[in-house]
Amino acid sequence: MTERVRNGAFAPGLWNGQAFGALATGDYLDAGFYVWADSVDTLSTSDRQARRAPPLQIAVKLAGAIHAVDVIIHFDR
Repeated sequence: MTERVRNGAFAPGLWNGQAFGALATGDYLDAGFYVWADSVDTLSTSDRQARRAPPLQIAVKLAGAIHAVDVIIHFDR
């Protein structure tokens, strides 16, 4: 994600979106982004047995004239 800050897609700034995790509306995103996932301990027993992960939430401040972004996530174990 820091690459996106270096290439001008994301930029530091005030978060005006919905609060989640430790991020509140009005917080300053020094890095231009914030990533949060709750603890596995918060999952239901059935979710843990199904080996599901907690939801992953990401806040990004878009830089310049960017108004939209496509997101593709690849994961591996």
